Amino acid sequence: MRIAQSEAKIIKEAASAVFGAHVAVWLFGSRADDAKKGGDIDLYIELPPEDYSYAKKVRFWCELIRHLGDQKIDIVINKVGASPYLPIHDIARTRGVRL
Repeated sequence: MRIAQSEAKIIKEAASAVFGAHVAVWLFGSRADDAKKGGDIDLYIELPPEDYSYAKKVRFWCELIRHLGDQKIDIVINKVGASPYLPIHDIARTRGVRL
């Protein structure tokens, strides 16, 4: 995993603060692979549908920028049971690192 433990902690704490205690977060993409270089921060979030709103997603992104600095952050959200199935969900869960 190519983010610092302190960054992982910031991401987890921000997700819990914004979305609630039932949120699960994975880091995926190039930052989850120690052999790769560069890349943005790709985050996959699973949460109950009632804990999601677009305003919360924006607030989460703003919290990350505030604490991690201005960098490219992609956020994929799966509202479990309500979101349509997307292959990226499986890729993020199987190849990613749960924070």
